[in-house]
Amino acid sequence: MIAEHGKDKIMKRIKIAAGSDDGKIINQHFGFAEQFAIFEWEPENDRHRFLEFRKTERACNLGSHDEKKLVSTIRLLNDCAVVLVSNIGEGAQQITQANGLQVLKIGGRVDDALKKLKESKYLKKQLNTERSVGI
Repeated sequence: MIAEHGKDKIMKRIKIAAGSDDGKIINQHFGFAEQFAIFEWEPENDRHRFLEFRKTERACNLGSHDEKKLVSTIRLLNDCAVVLVSNIGEGAQQITQANGLQVLKIGGRVDDALKKLKESKYLKKQLNTERSVGI
């Protein structure tokens, strides 16, 4: 989250990562993803915008995972309030949660998923709290 100091108010911006190979469709399994699309949401204006793609190494290999690569991916995304993916294995889910990274399984269009997420209580809660990542 980024806080920008204005005259009398603070406007927070929230970064959201999406497992996507094109930035439009959430179609990547967390451990198999080779990149994540990063978006920034401005709650005050209720707008989001694409920021960048972040490259990562595949951490999973059909049922097993490389913990060092998972940790590397978690570090890569540690400034994001939430990560949206089409799927995530149980082991990877446990490691991400233990390290403070919230990963949600939701497929489909990024715009639709962001709309659902923005309407959820989760992001509203994030506006009022600071998040720390354990790594």
